[in-house]
Amino acid sequence: TMLKSYLVNKGTLLESGKHSWSIRADTVVPSFDVGVVSPSHTAHFNRGTPTAWGLRENGYCLHGQTQVGNRIKNGDILTFHLDLDSKTLRIDHNKERVSFEWNDVKAPVHIAFSGGKGSKVTIIE
Repeated sequence: TMLKSYLVNKGTLLESGKHSWSIRADTVVPSFDVGVVSPSHTAHFNRGTPTAWGLRENGYCLHGQTQVGNRIKNGDILTFHLDLDSKTLRIDHNKERVSFEWNDVKAPVHIAFSGGKGSKVTIIE
């Protein structure tokens, strides 16, 4: 979906259980967000949006409104660990755990990515 040169892509719908996947950030164009969103989510991720959980390229933990030291760059690998039964999401950035963990993820959610025009990610596992 194209919204004013801002791409929003929703993937697989997850309704319960534990899920893990990894992506490569091929082309990072701000604002670049990766994580999960509720089915009703239509705009880009936003630090105040209660329907999106994930990480922005500048280290903001979306919805949690906390900034961590992680900065996403071209070629970085992010691995997501989602447990919808316990409502948690944790992210590893280049095999190092991001210091923030989400504990309020509301199922169902889509695997999601959004970014500025030209942004690209690849799901690698």
